[in-house]
Amino acid sequence: MSHLIEEYAKNLGVKIAKPMVAKQFWPIVFDKYITICLDVNVPAKQYKYYDTVLDMIGKFVRPLGLSIIQIGSSKSPVLNGVDARYYDMDFKNTAYIISKARLHIGVDDVFSHYASSIDLPQVTLFSNVYPSISCGYWSKRQTKIEAPWKLKPCFNLVDANDYINQIKPEVIASAILAQLKIKQDTLIKTKFIGSHFHNRVLELVPDFFEPINDLKNIHVFIRPDYGVDEKSFFSWLDFLSSYSIFADKVISLDILKRFSGKLKNIYFITDRNLQIPDEYLKSSQSFNVPITLLVKNEEDLAFIRNKYFDYEVQPYQKANKEILDKNVGDISKLLFNSSKTIISKGKQYPSKYHFQKGQNIVDKNFYLEDNEDLLQELNHFYVYTRNTN
Repeated sequence: MSHLIEEYAKNLGVKIAKPMVAKQFWPIVFDKYITICLDVNVPAKQYKYYDTVLDMIGKFVRPLGLSIIQIGSSKSPVLNGVDARYYDMDFKNTAYIISKARLHIGVDDVFSHYASSIDLPQVTLFSNVYPSISCGYWSKRQTKIEAPWKLKPCFNLVDANDYINQIKPEVIASAILAQLKIKQDTLIKTKFIGSHFHNRVLELVPDFFEPINDLKNIHVFIRPDYGVDEKSFFSWLDFLSSYSIFADKVISLDILKRFSGKLKNIYFITDRNLQIPDEYLKSSQSFNVPITLLVKNEEDLAFIRNKYFDYEVQPYQKANKEILDKNVGDISKLLFNSSKTIISKGKQYPSKYHFQKGQNIVDKNFYLEDNEDLLQELNHFYVYTRNTN
């Protein structure tokens, strides 16, 4: 298919020329860097796994003195592996930053087209259109990565199949390293990406208290059902700014009333034996604290929905190894990263299974085990094997 710029030129009767941008200086502390931009306006162009991509390339680019700068909008997800962020800037300033980069990473947007006009190497993801329509027109140094469409792109702002997030992180990482002419001796191979892996989750067991300032600006899931010290529990409720509570026992209405501004949700993990008085549930509504009942046993679901007809009742969903591809092979040879962190008594754990075993985080890379308790949290895992080239 013809490039859009050719169609415009043909229909408007004009010639194609390179754009001329009057760049405006912006101070940058890095001598060598690459830029990355996340789209915030088009859902079909929003890739969720750049954190994993940057983690893959980090050990290659850091020794070369290459930094990573995130540009674009302050509404973008914050990437963990970047060295600086320049948001909401005038285009002339952003153009200056891109012009000094060694490589640009992103989707087909105004920044990728500008990078093409100055012949800057780039890695570009195409999700809702063919590359032939919207690739960089003025440069041949663009690696084009197509989403794995079954038939064709959606040609829409929203992609019902979310094809862009079926691009494996190692495909993007390999393209970046190739553009930078960096030899790839070891990359990992994706086997499975959990449906919640792109959401960083922090669960706090209130069995200790330590005023950790990094927790004040994020939403925390407090888990008294994993263990609780009453004094520490109240200290966390007072200290944190935003939280939800998972509980297997009724929580005092005084807590709901006192902390209703911070307390966003309560999730009660229920079965037939947990009794929640109607008056309690009605009072919670007056404090504007939504309550959801999560049912552990599927056979109890209909009973509890009938009993608590006016309230939100959902199954307490847990994964199992059946959601893994049948071709993953021996589970014990697979590794995983977890997007979940559990904090208990000042130590961090990547899953409830590791928390219960007392195996705190010393490394990102854990071997998967054929254990029901561990596999219940698969939806929070990125599962892979090491692949030596």
